[in-house]
Amino acid sequence: MMLSSRSAGRLAPRLHATVRRPHTLPPCISLTREQQFRPLRASYATVSDFLDKKVEMTNWEKGHYVPYKYVHAAGLRCGKMSETLAIIRRRLARPLTYAEKVLYSHLDDPENQDIERGVSYLKLRPDRVACQDATAQMAILQFMSAGMPSVATPTTVHCDHLIEAQVGGEKDLARAQDINREVYSFLSTACAKYNIGFWRPGSGIIHQIILENYAFPGGLMIGTDSHTPNAGGLGMAAIGVGGADAVDVMANLPWELKAPKVIGVKLTGALSGWTTPKDIILKVAGILTVKGGTGAIVEYHGPGVHTMSCTGMATITNMGAEIGATTSIFPMSDGMYNYLTATKRKHIADFAREFQYELKEDEGAEYDQLIEINLSELEPHINGPFTPDLATPISKFKDAVLENKWPEELKVGLIGSCTNSSYEDMSRAASIAEDAMAHGLKAKALFTVTPGSEQTRATIERDGQLKTLEDFGGIILANACGPCIGQWDRRDVKKGTPNSILSSYNRNFTGRNDANPATHSFVTSPDLVVALTIAGDLKFNPLTDTLKDKDGKEFKLKPPSGDGLPRRGDFDPGRDTYQAPPQERASVQVEVSPTSDRLQILQPFEPWDGKDQLDLPILIKAKGKTTTDHISMAGPWLKYRGHLDNISNNMLIGAINAANGEANKVVHFKTGEWDAVPATARAYKKEGIKWVVIGDWNYGEGSSREHAALEPRHLGGLAIVTRSFARIHETNLKKQGMLPLTFSDPEDYEKINPDDKVDILATQLAVGKPITMRVHPKDGKTWDCELSHTFNEGQLEWFKNGSALNTMAKKAAERAAGKQNEGWIVDGRARGDEDEDEQEAIGRCSSQWLFTPAEMMRTPSILAGMPAQQEVANRQKGVNFITQVGIMLKLPQLTLATAAVYLHRFFMRHAMPVGNKPGLHHYSIAATALFLATKVEENCRKMKELIVACCRVAQKQPNLVVDEQNKEYWKWRDTILHNEDVLLEALCFDLQLEQPYRILFGWMQYYGVETHKVLRNTSWAFLNDSHVTTLCVLHSPRTIAGAALYAGVRLAGITLPDDESGRPWWEYLDLDILELQRACNLMFEVYENPHLPRVGQKEAYIREEGTSVFDKTRGDLSPPRLDRSPEGGRSVRSIVSTQTTTKRGRDEMDRDGGSDEWSTAGRTAAATATANSSQTLQNEAPPSPKKQRRYSTEHAQSRLPAAILSPNSNNNNNGGGGGSSSSRIPHGADATIDDVQARIDDIVNRSSYSAASAASTA
Repeated sequence: MMLSSRSAGRLAPRLHATVRRPHTLPPCISLTREQQFRPLRASYATVSDFLDKKVEMTNWEKGHYVPYKYVHAAGLRCGKMSETLAIIRRRLARPLTYAEKVLYSHLDDPENQDIERGVSYLKLRPDRVACQDATAQMAILQFMSAGMPSVATPTTVHCDHLIEAQVGGEKDLARAQDINREVYSFLSTACAKYNIGFWRPGSGIIHQIILENYAFPGGLMIGTDSHTPNAGGLGMAAIGVGGADAVDVMANLPWELKAPKVIGVKLTGALSGWTTPKDIILKVAGILTVKGGTGAIVEYHGPGVHTMSCTGMATITNMGAEIGATTSIFPMSDGMYNYLTATKRKHIADFAREFQYELKEDEGAEYDQLIEINLSELEPHINGPFTPDLATPISKFKDAVLENKWPEELKVGLIGSCTNSSYEDMSRAASIAEDAMAHGLKAKALFTVTPGSEQTRATIERDGQLKTLEDFGGIILANACGPCIGQWDRRDVKKGTPNSILSSYNRNFTGRNDANPATHSFVTSPDLVVALTIAGDLKFNPLTDTLKDKDGKEFKLKPPSGDGLPRRGDFDPGRDTYQAPPQERASVQVEVSPTSDRLQILQPFEPWDGKDQLDLPILIKAKGKTTTDHISMAGPWLKYRGHLDNISNNMLIGAINAANGEANKVVHFKTGEWDAVPATARAYKKEGIKWVVIGDWNYGEGSSREHAALEPRHLGGLAIVTRSFARIHETNLKKQGMLPLTFSDPEDYEKINPDDKVDILATQLAVGKPITMRVHPKDGKTWDCELSHTFNEGQLEWFKNGSALNTMAKKAAERAAGKQNEGWIVDGRARGDEDEDEQEAIGRCSSQWLFTPAEMMRTPSILAGMPAQQEVANRQKGVNFITQVGIMLKLPQLTLATAAVYLHRFFMRHAMPVGNKPGLHHYSIAATALFLATKVEENCRKMKELIVACCRVAQKQPNLVVDEQNKEYWKWRDTILHNEDVLLEALCFDLQLEQPYRILFGWMQYYGVETHKVLRNTSWAFLNDSHVTTLCVLHSPRTIAGAALYAGVRLAGITLPDDESGRPWWEYLDLDILELQRACNLMFEVYENPHLPRVGQKEAYIREEGTSVFDKTRGDLSPPRLDRSPEGGRSVRSIVSTQTTTKRGRDEMDRDGGSDEWSTAGRTAAATATANSSQTLQNEAPPSPKKQRRYSTEHAQSRLPAAILSPNSNNNNNGGGGGSSSSRIPHGADATIDDVQARIDDIVNRSSYSAASAASTA
């Protein structure tokens, strides 16, 4: 084994090279209608066509997919690991560790997120949330106060913490169900109400259930338990958090995490004999100690990884919590593939194997610290007592027992728990028990077995291991945490009696297992637990020592053996313990009795008063280790986890007071009376006195329980000042409005006396700056102590507002009241500016209709329970309805565009029908939006004409006879007239629109390219097709017009000149290049996805049988099948005539080209260039005289500025950059290519398209 701080390798430049495969052409340069709308993809060579399918991330839920591929939701991109990593590689220009790949591929904004290990705060979008029943109570209570109808991220709750071990599994389970009936009922109904999966009592431990059903390589999950990293054994970045963090993700907010450092552990060789995966983490814990992993992810790699089972790797990552690591993770391996297959997830296994190049570290990836372990030389370890990082190899353990005078007799051996309860663990343990029983021996010490899940229990019962362990003398406990977390009614020794116990658990803090501080608890592998249980002696070494059989003959135990997975190839699921959320959730009632002593509705904490906090007493100066078990004990207190006031009676009762060396005994600074810590804190609170706690190193290590932060806040605490914090606890304190502060000089801890008073100069709080704590000794001179903190701007708002939940509620209230534009993109001049022209006023008013991607996932329809994909599909169908009706009425293009914008804006304020919930149907709103648009754009049609067209489109009968005698006629009429008022109110009578068409044509005229047909057609088609997306509510009209020009000049193979100062065209036009690229990428996804209906696509509008446009409720919400014909690729909307003369006159774009010609230009096929540069787009209608006119190359070029003639010009600004501006993107084989350029370059290269061929077809 070797420890170093060097890099694991050298940089590998070849990682940045990309190899692209052939692509089909985008719609704007296709030859024929048959070729239109086929996928356009730019992909790395490591990703094959296999990735085009969607793979659901679990068998228990529908509609949530493994994020190796983009999943369209509300018109946005949500995932695709490879694309996001391409952005990250371009930005960081270095190989990535696997941990970085998983984290960074889940960034909320990969383009703009600051990324620096150990410094930046990352905004992440986890795939899942998991809660155990003890922490879920408070998390759900907080979520209920947020007022959302359902969770936005897949979430599950697991009942495993509230089951106390007494006599055995079935009886203990029945007793727990009776005692905890109120809590289980609350969790069950709340899960049903808020669309959360619920695993009932007896199903198993949360981490084992996650591994068996939900974990997958490359995923990101947060869980309200510190051992959530267990899923890292299946390649998932699984991170323990407090309940408040979970609430953020459940409410669709990005989750914030300080960018962790990465510690590499390289494994070589192979395990054998008595050595197990548990010994790897016990060894690492001895190296790094309980705080050595703080702020870091531990990433295991090397050839030794591929010699281990998936469950063995999970054991290692599970105990990563014991070294303070953010999480631990393994790369994709055959062991993971086999485990996924055995747990009925072969579809995920195959998907991961196809994608496995990204599911491991890049060659040459650098680690902040590197540990190397040769598994062939590793020996079994036993860690403890009282701390999991006191590591002793088995060869030296006997001497340690004698030297430290630890109790030699082994009283109890315990195997199982979430750390070591796999099929492999139980098989190996059973093999040792069989060997002992073959010699007439059984367990000498008390022996318990805790299966990790019902699936594991049922399978080892089926295959015989369970009976072997029972015959050996084992007591089979319930499928729950049990003694591991102190849920153990131990009666074999009296409290205070020194004794030794040995477990295969993960944590062995003082009193954790049995509430007896005199118990010496050690952790090791299940193999050694069974072996030492046979001997009943802590000094026994099965590798070297012998036992005496029933006849008195000495023998050595055989090395354990066992199968990693069932030989039958599958697991027995056992009893069905899963409760899926019901389809109809509106009627589910969640009640909390005001007289309950188990559950309590939360009240908001008071915000900071904005002043320095003076003359504060020190409630307690905690000495030595202060874990979350010391701050908020588990065991019998677990039943109060849903009642903040009651559970606060255990606050800090386990912490050792530096003043007297005792626990739970502090002095009231006014009365001088000694009392319990919670009682003294309550007395201070009653008198309105805030207080502080002084803590030692790694304060708050251990579990993720947020009660350790909620309780001090509830009882009036202001700050916790320590030498250092454990990560999760520090975040939990911030979330609850506390001040977690650290001594800038750790030695100042020694200078503080328990009876000192302190001032916290909170007005000094600022990001990255220390603050002062002024200390007033009882007998001495006042002195200043400098304190550090890790608050960022958002976290400071939590403190100022009283908590993170208060901040969330405040922002929601301000948004509802329209008092702020936070998260809204504001284009144009500030409010209150005078001397605005008409266009500036329109732009300013339009800014209220621009939303962030996060807000697009919180539209009223989605919040009402509609799947995001269905919501965007309904928008698209509404736009197609507008197009079809507009064609019948021969309405101009701009009128249809206006109606489409009205429709998109309306559904940002109102919901569509969801189940039995009322709402407005997208077709009825589409008809109303078109009716209103004809008035605004002064292209009015008779009401009867509009109604007839709507009926014909809805019935799919273009010749349908409709008149005043028809019931459908009056339904449509009444619906449109009623909805017009609703629409006007929703739009706030803000009806004037700035059209990107006019902006685009004005720019083309400025650069003298308005007659370039390919450029004009492609750009116009871009705008037409943008209406099937949510582009109009994500970007301003100027940005959309700029994106159309950006894509158009690239596709046309031309360049636009720089201005006099050398700025590229987008800078001159005051456009943000990153915004243009985002808009382009969104449009390219429309072209790439064959399942999205295009504007006016033939047969795209499908009548929904059994669904009434006029009903306030709807039935089946599943997306209808899109029927396509070879002719269906054409963008019908783009050929709507603009011949109608309006009172406002023709638009500027008709000035030179004429309305007929622009109508032709506005087809999605758009470009008349072809793959062989010789064919032209076929038209369904006879060409007009202007269409028949053909320009020669010379004629087409004569009207263009010289700088635009050649795509190889030095001013290479055709949409992608060039010149010397710092904002441009470089070209060339060795340059980094952005996503938009890469896609467009592929189009140009694959089609042999050039400016010359464009001109020849112009």
